[in-house]
This record gives sequence, structure tokens and C-alpha cells, in this order.
Amino acid sequence: MEIKRWIIVVQGFMQKSGTLNGIVKAWYDAHCAVASDPSTRVEILQYNADVMDLAERISRLSPDNGHPEVIIIAYSWGVAASQRLSYELRRRSIRVKHFLSCDGVYKHWHTLGNWRVRVVKWYPDAFPIWIPENVDQVTQFRQNQSWPAGHVIKAVNPGRTEVGPVRWLMADHQWMDDHIEFHAACRELVTTGTIKGV
Repeated sequence: MEIKRWIIVVQGFMQKSGTLNGIVKAWYDAHCAVASDPSTRVEILQYNADVMDLAERISRLSPDNGHPEVIIIAYSWGVAASQRLSYELRRRSIRVKHFLSCDGVYKHWHTLGNWRVRVVKWYPDAFPIWIPENVDQVTQFRQNQSWPAGHVIKAVNPGRTEVGPVRWLMADHQWMDDHIEFHAACRELVTTGTIKGV
């Protein structure tokens, strides 16, 4: 069995896949869009999922004659989990075609380090989310209406990873994943493999 395309949707803090929220809707829309293609897999993860396990599954189910196409859609702390997933995929020589971030929030490896989330309001460039060089493109939606607010996303290798401009939305953090522009970008990415303007 070979999976040629992976669409990974990652939830934020306090979200559950059994609760209807914006990121579950993005997952459902992606699933419906590719349901007739058995070589495409759509996964939904929580922000604290075992990304090493998923990276290994992607690696093991890759086509024999090449690498799969990987698309990541993530919200809030799910962006930090997706960053870790990207690093795990890099260790396995697998590229991420597109990384779609919705108000991505920095998550420290230790609970006591999560105070860093609060300083973004006063120091927006503090504690960026570093995206590894195996990611081709990043599209980012952010807001500055409420706390927490998305952190700056930077490429480890700007010559290899294209980080698009911030697309600012008028919504509080907890409703960012419900925003119509975010969902339009998700649908466009899943159906065409890219987002206009990136």
C-alpha cells in the first residue's frame, strides 16, 4: 500500500476531534474533497499527539519510487506540533509541500517555559516558530485582537523555505480557525495544492 499524498490537520489547545470547531471542519472539508482518491490520506491530530509516530507512518507508506506530497494545516499550539512533525519528516528526508498556519502559538517543551506565550503582545519577534528547510512554503494567518496571539514564523533557511506575508484577520484567537478566509485557503490548498499569492 502506498500513500502518495498526506493532508495533516492539527488542532489547537483544548480542541477535541469530537467537538465541532473550525479545525474539525477543515479536516472534514479536506476529507470530502479527496475521498475518491485512495492514494491520499487525511489525518487529524491533537496538538500533543505523537508526531514521531506519524512521521514514521508517512515514511513507511511512502511510494517506492519517490516521496509523498505532504500538506500541513494547523491552528494555535497545533502549529508548534506541526513544526515538530516537520523536523521529524526532515530526519526521514521527506519534504512538506505547504504549511498553513492559523495564529500559530509557540509551545515550549516544558510547561514552565510556556510563559513565553504571554510576551508576544509586547515583543512580537520574541520566541519565533522556526520552520525547517524541508518545508517549501508557509502561509500564515494571524490576529492581534486578543491573547494568545500568533507568534512570528521564520524559516531556518530562507533560501529554501518561502514564508509568505502575514495575512491579518479581524477575529479573536479562539475563533481564528472558524474564519471564512482561513477556510477558503484550506479548500484551495487541498484542491489545487497551492494558495494564490504565495
